[in-house]
Amino acid sequence: MSRFPPMLNYVPLNEIYVDATPDGEFAIRLLTAYRNRCDYKWVMSGLSVGEEAVYRHMNEDQIKRGQELDVALEILKRERG
Repeated sequence: MSRFPPMLNYVPLNEIYVDATPDGEFAIRLLTAYRNRCDYKWVMSGLSVGEEAVYRHMNEDQIKRGQELDVALEILKRERG
């Protein structure tokens, strides 16, 4: 049993498949899959004050990672034309 709270929108890693065909679009597919995982957030209901602070920080970092990946994906897509 996990000691972590559940996550919203979570899909287990072993259920995510990224086509690794080296066709010029692999990097975009890979970054997009990782970017989509940034939408997963920890459920904070029922946590202690200290635990809530930790998971709030983790959720905020998920948002920041997603923003960075959004920028990187836009640059990569623009460069690909």
